Formats: sequence, structure tokens, C-alpha cells
Amino acid sequence: WSDRTPDEALRTFSPREDSTCRQHFENTRSDKSYDAVRPLYQFGHLAGQNPDYQGRSFEEVESDLKNAWTGDQAQRYGDWESVRDYVSGGYSARNPS
Repeated sequence: WSDRTPDEALRTFSPREDSTCRQHFENTRSDKSYDAVRPLYQFGHLAGQNPDYQGRSFEEVESDLKNAWTGDQAQRYGDWESVRDYVSGGYSARNPS
């Protein structure tokens, strides 16, 4: 993150990425609204902006992300297994440029 802050990277969650994530969400079975899980997609998108993860698949970085998933996050959004698909969708929707 030497050339930008995580806040700057999160601002790259553009309408294009939001639309891609919404489409992903609409193809999932969920009892939640998109607005409720949007932060999970943003978390995945943010991870995809991490320079250490460039060129790496979600599966290659998943253990790092799972380890970063704190108790507070789990309490608010659910355990890793229940949020994994949303985070993965956000990671995949990231803007590669």
C-alpha cells in the first residue's frame, strides 16, 4: 500500500464494480439485501487492490483474508464461511488497473 491508502483504494469501487457485484449477488441465494452485504464486496475489492495480491487468485490469498476477518466483523456480518462468496465476488470484480 506504499503508493496509496486503503481509503483511496476503496474509492475505486466504482459504479462498474458495484454493478458487477450486484449481478453476482442476484445470482446467489441470500436472505439479506444487497445493501447489507455491499461492505463485504467492498472488502474483497479492497483486498484486490493490495499490491501484494496483484496477479493472485482469490484462493491464493484467501487464508490471509480469513485470518484478517476479526471477531467484530464476524459478529456484524457472519463467520467467514457465510461471507466468503461475497468477499470473493468483490475480489473478482476489482478493477485491475
